[in-house]
Amino acid sequence: MSVTPQPLQRGSHPSLRAAIYDALREDIMTGRLPPGKTIGVKDVQREFRVGLSAVREALCQLTADGLVIAEEQRGFRATPVSATDLIDVTRARVEIETFALRDAIAHGDVEWEAQLLADGHKLAQIRGGEGQNPRVISNAYRQQHAAFHDALVSASSSDWMKRFRRTLHAHSERYRQLAVWYNDEPRNVTLEHKGIMEAALARDADRAAELMAEHINATARILLRLGVAESDA
Repeated sequence: MSVTPQPLQRGSHPSLRAAIYDALREDIMTGRLPPGKTIGVKDVQREFRVGLSAVREALCQLTADGLVIAEEQRGFRATPVSATDLIDVTRARVEIETFALRDAIAHGDVEWEAQLLADGHKLAQIRGGEGQNPRVISNAYRQQHAAFHDALVSASSSDWMKRFRRTLHAHSERYRQLAVWYNDEPRNVTLEHKGIMEAALARDADRAAELMAEHINATARILLRLGVAESDA
């Protein structure tokens, strides 16, 4: 006997469009919607039992965020990954993230230090895997990981740099999931985060920036070595 899909609930979201956006974004980030996968508007409508207009609005927002591409006469699909895009995102993120980190170290106060310590401690305590699959990054870990990186640069005096950094961080998340999925070599990410945090708190901007660049570049090196993002389709 088939089970009738339940309507997607708005919950705490400000609108149904926002709820659809978050649900689809989660599927893209976790790989349930793989890179390049076609996203049918009517398929989403049937799955969530919502109106077509809300689905289209959510997909248009995901397109604006770069997570979905819209193709004339062909609809939508999850943005493909490629070596070219991976290298570009990584290079841009290193430049902006290290700039914002240096600026935050220069301007950070006691409250900044306290928040960074708190978010760093929380991140270290969260299990990275989702349920029985350690190769799928859990939503709780992903959210706290973003909070930790936000905290690192929160004292920066440049709001624009922080906005750009957050956008690039979101785009790099899909690549990070792929790296976790396919990498078989040990990598102590917890230790990497700890090193960056300690350098920042010690006000050693050069060391913190060096460790941050290495932390970001490591994911790209893994994927390029494995050939996971080699297609530029």
